[in-house]
Formats: sequence, structure tokens, C-alpha cells
Amino acid sequence: MFVENTRPNSLVVGSYVFHGGLTEVDKKAFDSHLKANGLKKSFEDLVEHGHVTVIGGEPKLTKAMVEKTYDLELLKKFKAREDNSSVVKGAIKKQIDLLDLPTEDK
Repeated sequence: MFVENTRPNSLVVGSYVFHGGLTEVDKKAFDSHLKANGLKKSFEDLVEHGHVTVIGGEPKLTKAMVEKTYDLELLKKFKAREDNSSVVKGAIKKQIDLLDLPTEDK
């Protein structure tokens, strides 16, 4: 499942950190973590107030979603999807270029 942080800051829920945009989490492990640490109500409050959105399955990507996502590995995963529009493909490339640190050539 995916969790979209709609706020401009990072949110911490137990040992999970949600930076801006989308973060992929294992639903079963995340639900267990919330329950074991007494965080279920806190997370439900974040959802209720619109600070985070829970997306089950693969999301239909939009340019806005991509531009707010800071997880480089997730962006690379999205890049491999074949159902992306040309606008989303361009946004993914731009965001990866923005986040990818240059390597020093030897």
C-alpha cells in the first residue's frame, strides 16, 4: 500500500517516516506496527485530518504526486511502469534528476 503525505514536512509514525509525497509500505507489517505500538488511533487521526492519504494497490500516478515524492527508489520503480502518460514520465525523470546525487568519476 502507499501512504501519501500531503503536508510540506515529514511525519513520523513510530519507526515509519513519511516524507512529502508517496511512501510505499507493507500493509500487513504497517498495521501490525500501529497496533503493537498503540499508534492506530494517531494514524487514523492523521488520515481524518487530511495530513496523509492511504492508497491501496498501485496508484494512478499524477504529475503532482511525482513532484512531491522524495523516495528515489520508489521513483525508479514508477519509471519502469508502462502505464505512465508522457507528462508523468517527464515529471519522474525531472524528479529523479533533481534527487539523484552526482557520482565522482574516477
